[in-house]
Order: sequence, then structure tokens, then C-alpha cells
Amino acid sequence: MTVPASSNDIEATSEQKPQINDNNIYILGLSYKNIPTTTDDNNNTPYQRGFISNIFSPPIIIDSPFQRDIESRPFFTYRTRFEPLQMAEGGPSPMMFQRFIRDNPINSLENIISNPDCFTTDIGWGCMIRTGQSLLANALQLLLLDRHFTLKGSETNKAAMQIRRMIIGWFYDETSAPFSIQNFVKAGAKLCTLKPGEWFGPAATATSIKELISNFPECGITDCVISISSGDIPQDNIQDIFADNADAKILILLGVKLGLSDVNPKYGDDILKLLESKYSVGIAGGRPSSSFYFFGHEGPELLYFDPHTPQNVLDSSTIDTCISKTYGRLPVSEMDPSMMVGILIQSPQDWTAFVEECSDIRIINIVNSSVDDISETIEEFDICSMESTCSNESFHPVTSLSDVTNKDDYVNIQPLRDEFKSGTIFVDSPNSSQTAKREGNLV
Repeated sequence: MTVPASSNDIEATSEQKPQINDNNIYILGLSYKNIPTTTDDNNNTPYQRGFISNIFSPPIIIDSPFQRDIESRPFFTYRTRFEPLQMAEGGPSPMMFQRFIRDNPINSLENIISNPDCFTTDIGWGCMIRTGQSLLANALQLLLLDRHFTLKGSETNKAAMQIRRMIIGWFYDETSAPFSIQNFVKAGAKLCTLKPGEWFGPAATATSIKELISNFPECGITDCVISISSGDIPQDNIQDIFADNADAKILILLGVKLGLSDVNPKYGDDILKLLESKYSVGIAGGRPSSSFYFFGHEGPELLYFDPHTPQNVLDSSTIDTCISKTYGRLPVSEMDPSMMVGILIQSPQDWTAFVEECSDIRIINIVNSSVDDISETIEEFDICSMESTCSNESFHPVTSLSDVTNKDDYVNIQPLRDEFKSGTIFVDSPNSSQTAKREGNLV
């Protein structure tokens, strides 16, 4: 059941048609009048910030409905000292160099002594899991509360605040939490043959979310429909779900690659339109080697949370660390082309309206009938080019199709379909005359 927010000063509206060239800031379907995020001491005008400037001097935002919306978005980062994850035979070692330079030295020494064969932090490999968690948590908050819920203004609404704490609790860094990093790793091992310490791509993240939702129907999401190889949404799948349950809540996750090494410029406006949609729950993507959670845009610049700042283990004592007062900006042109798009559909009427929206969004294709999706057939497929430069470079086994192509190659999925029955996958690398052959695990 949705609990309304108690805030009385919401200035945003969600029924506006997308206007890419207006002066509004959009956050997951709500629009705000252009708000200066920080000012120049000389002329009181907003700074134009780039990626590097955001790292050293993140935007400072004034108290406003816009800021309260930002601070109310669930957001997850690297964590340390969490429940140990046993390293797998032949998998990465927890003793990676990146951990020692980015973690608290005391934490690193403690882990060496007490858990030398276990991961107690996801520094260097968990950023895509964390952005996937952020996308899922925002979908759950939209579903169980409403889009106008804010932390500031809801302090006296005990029911709403209890639901918010419950949602965050589902992401605690412990096996008992249904959407914990431990359970993401377990799902990745089961469905994508990923080992603890190996980096997830958009496809592995979407596949894991679908598995974890099916294992925890109490979250309120009835079904999770995924496509890891395109932006195709099979209309018959959605209609069948609503035919069985008219009150179904459907999370749609699309793993798309919108270019080779950069986003094709023709898709720039489409990305912005998606974030303007009231059905959007964000995008997990980023720059090459770094995953961010994108939740809005101002003009051609995307707004995002960066998960790469380590914090202590997420549990009941650190629940307030899942908010951020600052955010980053990134031009669409600097975005990595591989990403996971999230859409939440809460009724047949929502679906009809979203289909109409998609007529103007080239990233998404509504197809009449479903086809065999790679995610349902091949455990080890991932279309991501965002290979982590923070991962353990001393160990790099072939664990996905991206390992047998160059990092920025476009993975041509069509030849894979011809080999489903034989259990053998042939992958043609666009930059190589050789054909890589490997055995596929068919479900």
C-alpha cells in the first residue's frame, strides 16, 4: 500500500511533456525550475562543472524542494568490514592492491589477520552492484511510498519513515537481507558464473535483480522483465502478467549498448527523455571503468550519484549513510554506451501510457511477441564494455563473452542464436579475423 508523503511544499509536477531544451531540472519524472547548485563569488551565477571538478568540489545545493528530493533518493556506495564473502577457487584474491590504498589501513590489516581468504569490502569491484542496488531501492521507494515522498517533511509521518527504513534494511550488507551485496554475489555465481570479487556488468546486474526479486515477493514487485541484449520489451509478456494479475507491479530492466566506445549522438535526447518519464527509476551506467547511478538531468548534463566512496558496513547503525547532499554532473557525450535502464509499471494504464511515450524514444522498442532472450539461455553473457580498471588485474579468467572480445567491441548477438541447441557459442570479434569458440551452458 502506498503511503503519501507529508511534505506540503512540493513544487514539482510529473505530468509535463519532455522538453529537452527548457530550463528545468528533471529528477525521475519530476521537474523543478532551474536552481543554481553553486555560485561564483564574483557574479552569483551557476558554475559549469565537469567530471574532474565534481570530484574535488562537488555541487552545493541550497535548501529547496529540489534539494530535499535529492537527499531522499536511496543511494549505496562501497562498504568495508561487512559479512565475509569467501573467495572462490580460481577467483580473485581479496588481497588486491586497490584495497590497501583506498581502504582504512586498520580495516585492511584486520582482514588479513582474521579473514585472509574472504572479501570484507567491495572496493574495486562492487560499483555496478551498488548502482543496481540504488536503482532497485528507488523503484521500491516509488512503489511503497510515492514519488513525492521526502525525508525532510515526513519526520512526523511514522508509517512512511518506517517503510523507508524497511526498504534500506533490505539492502543491509548481510546474507539475511534479500538485496544485500552477499546475495547479489550469490545470484551472479549461480546465473552468470561470476566469482566473488569479479566485476558485474549491466546484464549480470539485471539478471541478479530478477533472481533476487523472485526470491523475495514480499518486496511488492510482482515480476521483473529483463532484456540484456537490446531495448526490446515484449508486449505479450507484459499483457500476460496483467492478465493474471491486474494489480501487478512490473520492474523492467534493459541492458543496452548505445554505441561502440561512446554513446551514439542520436541517442542523447532519448536518454534525457527517459529520465524525464514518470515511469523511470534511473539508469545504472557511467564512464568507462566506473558505474554511476543516474537519476536526472539539467539540459544535456546528467545528474548522478557516485558509489566509489567507501563507508563502513551498512546496517541499522549506519542507515543514515544512504543519502547524499551532493551529486555529480556528466555530459551525455561522456557517458559509457553500456547501461542498465530501469522502468516501473504499476498498472495496465501505466503500460499503455508508457508505450505511447516510447514512440518518441528510439532506445526502447515495444515488440509484439517475445523472442528467446540471451539472459534466459546463456548464463555467461554480458554486453558491457565497462571493464573495471579497479579490479584485480593479476587475475583475469575468461568468464564472459566480453573476455573474448576487445573491451570496447560491440558484441554481435545474432550469431549466438543459431547455436543455442548445440551448446556451442561462436563469437566474431569485429577487430579480429579469428573466431572465438567456447562451450555455452544452456539452461
